[in-house]
Amino acid sequence: MPYIVVKTNLPNEKVSKDFQLKLSSKAASLMNKPEQRISVSLECGLRLCRGGSFDPVLEVHIDAVDVDSREKTQPVVAGLSALIHDQLNIPLERIVFKIKNLVQHEVGNGATGVQAPVLFI
Repeated sequence: MPYIVVKTNLPNEKVSKDFQLKLSSKAASLMNKPEQRISVSLECGLRLCRGGSFDPVLEVHIDAVDVDSREKTQPVVAGLSALIHDQLNIPLERIVFKIKNLVQHEVGNGATGVQAPVLFI
C-alpha cells in the first residue's frame, strides 16, 4: 500500500488531476504494485524553497512496503522524476524524494485491517 504525498510550490491550477492519475499509474508500474493499492495526495501552492530559491520545486514522499534498498528505490526515483519533469517542466535537480520503508504490520485498510505478523511461542 504505497502512500505517495507530492508537495510543490506550483499553484493548484498548474497541476492537473490528470498528472496525479499518471503519477499513480507510473508508480504502480515502477513499484510492481497494483494501482488500486496506491494512494497519491497532492499539496500545491506551498511556500517551499530549496537551495535558497523559491523557483519551482517538488518533493515526493513515499511510504511503502519493500522499498528497502537502493536497487528498489532508484528506478522509482528515475521513472517518477522523468514523468514529473515531462508533465510539469520542473528541472530534475529541483525534484527531491524521501522514501520510507514500512513493514507489513504497519499498513492496512478497512477491508483487510493491519497485516499482523504471525507469532510463534
